[in-house]
Amino acid sequence: MTLHSKHAASSAGGRGWLDLVWCAIKRRQSWRRQRRKEKEKKEYFDSPEELDRKVQQLADWIRESKHFFVFTGAGISTSAGSESLVT
Repeated sequence: MTLHSKHAASSAGGRGWLDLVWCAIKRRQSWRRQRRKEKEKKEYFDSPEELDRKVQQLADWIRESKHFFVFTGAGISTSAGSESLVT
């Protein structure tokens, strides 16, 4: 995005100072977004007892349901030790 203002006089290289500030702000926002995404990529593990309880609950729901389907996505098997196809 290019900002136009009488105060954004072109400097060497053809960019005004407002353009440079705008670019710095956008870079900082992008960096913060990336850091937030990295923090969200944590994998959680349940205790064996909790996992058994959850699996039993899921099995009950499947048995009681009339229809059943599952959506999975990339990375669903990486916690099982399979190599990621993305990297």
